[in-house]
Amino acid sequence: MNEATEAATTAQAAAAARPSITAGRRALIVAGTILLRLLMWTWRIERRNMEQTTTARRAGHPVILAFWHGKMLGAMSAHRHSGIRVLVSEHKDGEVIARILEANGVRTIRGSTSRGGARALLQLVAAVKQGHTIAITPDGPRGPRHSVAPGLFAAAQRGGAPIVPMAVAASRVWQLGSWDGFEIPKPFARVVVQYGDPVEVPEGATREVDVSTARYVDALAAAQHAADAAARA
Repeated sequence: MNEATEAATTAQAAAAARPSITAGRRALIVAGTILLRLLMWTWRIERRNMEQTTTARRAGHPVILAFWHGKMLGAMSAHRHSGIRVLVSEHKDGEVIARILEANGVRTIRGSTSRGGARALLQLVAAVKQGHTIAITPDGPRGPRHSVAPGLFAAAQRGGAPIVPMAVAASRVWQLGSWDGFEIPKPFARVVVQYGDPVEVPEGATREVDVSTARYVDALAAAQHAADAAARA
């Protein structure tokens, strides 16, 4: 079985295996979908330094967008109905998040580095090879906060796509007390999405991955600093 066929098979299995939703969670999904749609409608999205990413995607060259888990709402609000696939974990909370995102125009791939990781990696690599841009939170789904899981670089190496650090900052947010400091931009907030310069991940030795990891962390920190400054301006 080749990689594309195996990815298609695992994608079908993942879809078939999606857990049933209780009435309470179904109500939460409906309410969350409506509230998120209303919030997104009020946000003022500002995208900065995205020229390289836009040019690559228009030329049919996919990239891997990588941002911290706590910034997911702002990040995804800038990419609704764009065809991007975002990795969302398979745990019960992840199912709720995935269905809310899907109802708001964001496609999902299910899995994580801790559960469903091999299956998710196959789907991520297949999506990249088919020309789709994907989005990953390298510290999700359980942290530690702002840690970088190896799945991000495995997907980049096997898919042959660069990693684009993506930072998000909002002028006004609610911040939850969760492990990731999850942020919900307030109504009418200015949401700045800052794209860093692409980080290439060469195939080969672990040392190359270590170098790419350091470059990614530094590039994301610089992008976050710029996003924070722009959101405060």
